[in-house]
Amino acid sequence: MYIDEQLTEGYVIVCGGHSDQHSFLVKNLSLSVQCPTCGEVALSVELATDFVMRQSGSPNGQHARINGTLIGSEA
Repeated sequence: MYIDEQLTEGYVIVCGGHSDQHSFLVKNLSLSVQCPTCGEVALSVELATDFVMRQSGSPNGQHARINGTLIGSEA
């Protein structure tokens, strides 16, 4: 499961549970996110961290910039 996009309406979440990729929208990220189709659960902090790392364009998610500050294993 991962955050695909952040929209004004909320977050587009893509889930690959039960070998079938599907997506859904959540308005706000709480402690966890549960897929309404297959019931898979993921921690929001892990989804958000992955999203930030992918948006930073860093290879292998090794580092990212948040508010101009470099974070991660190469920081």
